[in-house]
Amino acid sequence: MKRVTFALLAVLSFPCSADIIRLDVIASVSEITEYLGNISTAGRGDHNFHNDTIDIGTTMTATYLYDTNTEKGVTLADDPNSAIYRAIAQTHFSVGNWTYSHETDWPYSFAPRSYLIVRNDRQDEYFPDTFYASSSLFYSPALDIGPGEEYASFTFTAYSIDNIGLDSTAIPTSFSIEDFDVRQLNMLHSTRHDASETRRFLSLRADVMSVQFTNISNITSVPAPPVIWLLLCAIPLLLNQMQTRRNHT
Repeated sequence: MKRVTFALLAVLSFPCSADIIRLDVIASVSEITEYLGNISTAGRGDHNFHNDTIDIGTTMTATYLYDTNTEKGVTLADDPNSAIYRAIAQTHFSVGNWTYSHETDWPYSFAPRSYLIVRNDRQDEYFPDTFYASSSLFYSPALDIGPGEEYASFTFTAYSIDNIGLDSTAIPTSFSIEDFDVRQLNMLHSTRHDASETRRFLSLRADVMSVQFTNISNITSVPAPPVIWLLLCAIPLLLNQMQTRRNHT
């Protein structure tokens, strides 16, 4: 039911002409790093902020919903082999029994929107092809790692050494994860800086086992947003007419 609702909300969140892609990532935690105070050698240790709820091998999942019709954004360098898109409109993550979702964790009136970075055939780098998907911050994570306010973010990265991962810098509708030499799902969860509390950091790296792309643009059971608004606007008029008829009978 949650998957259906997620898909329906996604369709309503994008323009009717958008090509909406759902990207599902499944990974296995391969590294747990914790810092107390600051990110340094001195602060690193086995602090167990997660209270033994996460271990090596714990499953981490990610779901991204993005619009392939998003225009390319402005980059710092005029690089034809690199593109950034503010295309991700919805994200959902889980690690073990902990869930991170903007459906219940987003304090602002505007919708969260995060970035895709696509690089292809960059000859001056070790990884010519790169696919990078970010997330907006989660401000009320279910996992509590210590006192004070907390926030978390996730990233999915895939790098290809042999330049076979991607064909262009366009937003991909699919690719084979086997064509990428490095593929990781990462989480950084930390407490905010507070003079009265010692800051804590929990970093997770997970090796991606599989990805699945689904084009959900063709969900036809959901009426287009203008139709919904017309129906909503018509309801008060219908009710008013029914009341008027009752008053005349």
